[in-house]
Amino acid sequence: MNSIIKIGGAIVALAVITTGAIFASANENDGREKYQIMSEEALVSMISREHKIKPEVVRFAIKGAHFITKIVPKARRGGYEAKGYDSYRKLFVNSSMEKRGKSFIAENGQALQEAEDIFGVNKEVIVAILGVETKFGTQPGTRNVRDVLYTLALAHPRRSKFFRDELATLIK
Repeated sequence: MNSIIKIGGAIVALAVITTGAIFASANENDGREKYQIMSEEALVSMISREHKIKPEVVRFAIKGAHFITKIVPKARRGGYEAKGYDSYRKLFVNSSMEKRGKSFIAENGQALQEAEDIFGVNKEVIVAILGVETKFGTQPGTRNVRDVLYTLALAHPRRSKFFRDELATLIK
């Protein structure tokens, strides 16, 4: 089971929630009052009610989570210009990525098969996500996923529910 958790330096269970990987590294946890749109207790209550997780489990899971002030303005304004598929295709669908993907599958075949059997997601899809999001585990991001989801669930007015849902998925 450990092989499913870590494959080639990438964390498969977290591959679909790599939200934090797009932000630059920093350790700023002050200034929460400027951005926070709800209390931590309101967050606990909402996650508990919406996802049927006991409040004490949610509190335990977020205990010690850091509010990362620096990521809030960038997340609120959006970090990317809307582009068509063709713009992204050339970045990720090319012979180099295909070769690296095939190599990754060859090196991690057993663990990928286990993940496919357990989660019902084709290993090729898992590898494609890992390729796009982490360059096959070589660029896994610099932020703690829990801290990013916690921060944005508390501070992103338009997408708070999305980040709450992702945080609940991580807690489960």
